[in-house]
Amino acid sequence: MTPFAIGWYIVALLLEAPRLEIAAAIATIGFLFGIVLHWLGRDNVARVTWILAANVAVFLASLVVHPSGYMSFILLAAAGIPFLIFPLHKNLPLVLGFVGLPVMLWFIGWGSDYSFLQPFDIGEQTATHIVAPGSAVTVFGVVLFEFAYFVSVSSRYAFNLHKAQQLAEVANEAKSVLLKSMSHEIRTPLNAITGYSELVREEARGDTPLDPAEVRQRMDLILNASSDLLSMMDNMLAFASIAGTEILTKLTAVALSEKVEKVLQRNGQLIAAKKLTLNLKVPTGLKVSADPALLYAAIAQLLDNAAKYTPACGNITVTAEAVSGQRVKLTFRDTGPGFPKEASTRAFDPFERLEFTNGTQSGAGIGLALVHAYVSAMGGEVGIDQSHPAGGVVWIVLDAA
Repeated sequence: MTPFAIGWYIVALLLEAPRLEIAAAIATIGFLFGIVLHWLGRDNVARVTWILAANVAVFLASLVVHPSGYMSFILLAAAGIPFLIFPLHKNLPLVLGFVGLPVMLWFIGWGSDYSFLQPFDIGEQTATHIVAPGSAVTVFGVVLFEFAYFVSVSSRYAFNLHKAQQLAEVANEAKSVLLKSMSHEIRTPLNAITGYSELVREEARGDTPLDPAEVRQRMDLILNASSDLLSMMDNMLAFASIAGTEILTKLTAVALSEKVEKVLQRNGQLIAAKKLTLNLKVPTGLKVSADPALLYAAIAQLLDNAAKYTPACGNITVTAEAVSGQRVKLTFRDTGPGFPKEASTRAFDPFERLEFTNGTQSGAGIGLALVHAYVSAMGGEVGIDQSHPAGGVVWIVLDAA
């Protein structure tokens, strides 16, 4: 709208109409001041400024120009603008007031025959041949602006609605996959817990004394199944907390060797229970730029995966080394079954268990998806190395600190 105000100011200068100059100046200054307020984040104040400046300026112009110039019709064209620039459900009284303002001013001018400030600055002949075409152009310009703004807002709403529908469909599909995956994977540890519990109960009802070694073995199996179930629940809750949201990070310098040792202190039971050999090759002075909590969770998840899929008395090797680009690579290698061919494109997808779906190890296929989310949030990379003939190799690359 500012170009129209500046154009009318130039016309007023050329026609030597001082009061029309004042009207155009009011509109121009009001529009420019509104732009400044918009930049400062005072959107509602800016909109009020624009509308008041436009109405006052056009009403004044209609009083100093002969009615043959049809300046007052610009007021009626501007009556639709409040519907576009104000949220109707939040500012209904304001919208109705600013819609009624130009209409009221038009009736005031029409009812008084525009006689308040006579004589006119611009007479009938000049108004008919010069001002009237300008008024027509302005009216068409305002209407086109309103139409274009409406189309723009409608398109934006349509795009956001389509995006929301897509997200809802993805969420619904993920829910279906989740329910299907969990209904299958939870059965494995639950069946173990139920089966061994019933077996111990039945034997306890008999006359033969229970063998303490057998009872301990079955209790261990029940405990392991419970741990698997708890681990799946923890992963599910962790994945649900980050799905569709941005992970907030607080990067700091973290010593890798200390972080790995801390994970082993808290989560090394499975490694010890399966008598796995753990080879740590992490230099003590090597540090990465990472969020301590997310890095801990990623390392714990990868060590848990390696321990879970590595047979008893197998080996797990954790190495860390500086690589090009001032980055650090942390690698987890085990002597388990490894990854299927071309698994690198699917291994980090949620609920993807590759070829282990029907295996003896329970899981929901979320662990590597969590690792990928955590590492990506820290600005790092994670991947699978399938160049080794046996075992699984997963690596993490983070910025050096």
